[in-house]
Amino acid sequence: MAFSGGGNRNRQTFSDINITPLTDVFLVLLVIMILLAPLLDNQAALKVDPPAAQSAQNTDTSKVKSILIEVAKEGVIALNGKQIIDASLPNEQVQEKLYAALAEQGQAIEKETPGQKPTVKLKADNKVDYGRVVSVLDAVNKAQLGKLSLVTTVPPEGQ
Repeated sequence: MAFSGGGNRNRQTFSDINITPLTDVFLVLLVIMILLAPLLDNQAALKVDPPAAQSAQNTDTSKVKSILIEVAKEGVIALNGKQIIDASLPNEQVQEKLYAALAEQGQAIEKETPGQKPTVKLKADNKVDYGRVVSVLDAVNKAQLGKLSLVTTVPPEGQ
């Protein structure tokens, strides 16, 4: 498609497309995205309130010794009912300290019952920081104990 430049005397044909307005629009969109990207990235973690278990399996673990890890919503961690980690300890140090405690408990249980690894039961509050739970799971994995069970609540019938 050819465009004429106006007037009969000066007949000049334009065969190029002017992309300056298109470039301006793209630059404005790029600036908007650059400004909005940090705002979209800094959103708080998703507020997920996990549901209670609808059905629970009652497994007979009376012969197998177990270790109970409880994580309160403040971040306090207890091992078999004894508080071992307070809320102020960062997650990186939680993993190291909990691993040492789990290894000690696991060795003691394996001495009592040779050939059997203890089951680890994790009871975490549904409002606890996800990073805290991941640190606990990493420590359990590193300790190479037996099976891991997650303790949940079962709502009363009729709810």
